[in-house]
Amino acid sequence: LCYIFLFFMAPAIANFYEHDELIVLIRLLSLKIIAISFIVVPRTKLTVEMNFKLLALTNLVGIFIGGAVAISMALYGFGAISVVFQQLISSIVTVILLLCIYRWKPVFSFSKKSFFELFDFGYKLLLSGVIDTIYNNIYTLIIGKKFSSGELGLFNQGYTLSSVPAITMTTVIQKVTYPLLSSLQKKELELDRVFLLVLKVSTLVVAPLMLIICTIAEPLVLIILGDSWIKSATYITILSMGMAIFPAHAINLNMLQVKGRSELFLKLEVIKKTIATIILLVTLPFGIVPMCIGIVVSSYLSLIVNTYYTGKLTSISQIEQLRELVSIISIAFISFLVSFYVTNGIDGELVSIFLGATSYLVTY
Repeated sequence: LCYIFLFFMAPAIANFYEHDELIVLIRLLSLKIIAISFIVVPRTKLTVEMNFKLLALTNLVGIFIGGAVAISMALYGFGAISVVFQQLISSIVTVILLLCIYRWKPVFSFSKKSFFELFDFGYKLLLSGVIDTIYNNIYTLIIGKKFSSGELGLFNQGYTLSSVPAITMTTVIQKVTYPLLSSLQKKELELDRVFLLVLKVSTLVVAPLMLIICTIAEPLVLIILGDSWIKSATYITILSMGMAIFPAHAINLNMLQVKGRSELFLKLEVIKKTIATIILLVTLPFGIVPMCIGIVVSSYLSLIVNTYYTGKLTSISQIEQLRELVSIISIAFISFLVSFYVTNGIDGELVSIFLGATSYLVTY
């Protein structure tokens, strides 16, 4: 149903952006929705079993084959459609491998019992996910309409390079710790202890990584994308500051799910996205850089909202969470800021990274 909707909406979307070639791209890329629907159940069952080795193997093979096909197509001049096939083929290969290795097939019967048991909890998470997805893509929609396609490309690359490391590492941590935290539901003190430990460790790892990316944004863009994309380095530098606390958001939201508070999960999503939308509307007239700063500001405000509610549900108060997070991020920020100024003028970002990482580890 989602695919059919997007298939017929493709001309309207293309007309909105004034690019007719989007019709074919949207109709092809949307096929990914059908492909990945076949692995929702086996992927969930493997996560519950904590069999991350098999999940990683199938994903890596899919990414490798899809990437190889996309590079080959790009070299032969297929253009933007190469990226579409990269995602499509990666998804299809992952589906085939997962269904071949992990034997599962749908049973064509509907369980009313399961539906009524799970719907009340699940629909709130679904609505939260829809709100989050719409908001995460609204910047692309607005920038693509208000500014040039070139500016949109620069923003997207900046957002990708600043977000993928944090999101990838946090997703791994989330998937591993969610079943672990769920298993401790009846041991509240142990659950709270592990929750705080996961929060600290994930931030300890991701925060310095994002500050490294912030420090080396320009050379990173030059190496990966080339001179023509150098303007995106400014976006990377700003957005990386917001992504430094991404694990804290994810772990707090995990805790709400573990506690079975999906209605609170939805309430938080509405509150946070309302704040973020107001910031977006305020920064929009001033250009993309202020919009990026707005994203960072809304990220830190959202963290305050998240920690407030988990502080009410656990023995780990909001003040305790924020104190630990501020301590980690402050030490990381000061370490890399000092190393950047000490090595300023020295030809070599590796020296700056080494000094920053060393002082961070020694200080913490």
